[in-house]
Amino acid sequence: MVRSKEKLLVSWEDFGILINKLTDKIKSRDVKRPDFVIGIARGGIPVSIVLCEKFGAEFDFFRVKSYSNSGKHTKPKISAAPSSTLSGKVVFIVDDIADSGDTFKAVLDYLKNKGLPKKIFTASLFVKPTSVFIPDAYVEKTDKWVVFPWET
Repeated sequence: MVRSKEKLLVSWEDFGILINKLTDKIKSRDVKRPDFVIGIARGGIPVSIVLCEKFGAEFDFFRVKSYSNSGKHTKPKISAAPSSTLSGKVVFIVDDIADSGDTFKAVLDYLKNKGLPKKIFTASLFVKPTSVFIPDAYVEKTDKWVVFPWET
């Protein structure tokens, strides 16, 4: 990874290394194999697709908007929820980064209010030190602006 004072640039090779580390951390937690890995669009989609393959799980996603068109952080709004039946299932909720933590909280509140999954486990590659939500598994804390390979 290329680190500057302000940014952390993640290459595709770095992404592979990070995913393997995240997978190891999840497995070390002795978590039951998920029925679904649910990505939070957009950044959580690449992470969740790879984790689906590694865990032999089904894929679905949430679309959550938490930034305005000007790039300013806003209250997260769920605009699309999983179409799969999650009742009684074990699900992983995955994003690329827990920045403020508000997106994870919005998704978890949505699922808990619906009373859907039997078990929920959360994961991300990075966590910001200022995040109000810490996923069950993550690879690294950083205060830098992270640029993923799918964003370049």
